[in-house]
Amino acid sequence: MRVTFSVLATLTCVGVGLALCYGGENQTPKTASRASGGIWMDSQSGLTWQVVPSGGAMTWSAAKAHCKSLSLGGHKDWRLPTISELRSLARGCPPAQKGGSCGVTDSCRKQSCWNDDPCRACANNGGPGPGGAYWPPELSGRIGWYWSSSAVADLDDLAWSVGFDYGVVFYSHQNVVYEARCVR
Repeated sequence: MRVTFSVLATLTCVGVGLALCYGGENQTPKTASRASGGIWMDSQSGLTWQVVPSGGAMTWSAAKAHCKSLSLGGHKDWRLPTISELRSLARGCPPAQKGGSCGVTDSCRKQSCWNDDPCRACANNGGPGPGGAYWPPELSGRIGWYWSSSAVADLDDLAWSVGFDYGVVFYSHQNVVYEARCVR
């Protein structure tokens, strides 16, 4: 039975791509039971996430389109997360976590909701995720900036994002290229 599981885990990793098994440079292997079909359900939020983001770095509009067209784990109802949903992935950096002292949420998306100290509070790569990412250990991918679907309410052409390398919540011009981790 142990040999069968080992073979099954290897086939699962090969079937969905090597990135799922290793998640990138200096990251620990994932097992089939932790990342079934390339998706992971967060028991804290009830949301289901991509384990390994697909599509590479892209603009905000391309990220929204990418998630909308994604078919993964037998599901076709993927989307780019809102800023509160994206912040629900933050771990190990209390100000950036959903409900933390950074004021940016789904209900407060104006530039004035952002405040420097609480929204930029953690050390580089000090999180619990692989490589020190400020996301759960079950996830992998390039550690850096990820788009939310939330536009900045009072500034044209800007959208909210999270930098999972420092646990930063910030806004950027929508033509900047960041990663997208889709949710359902």
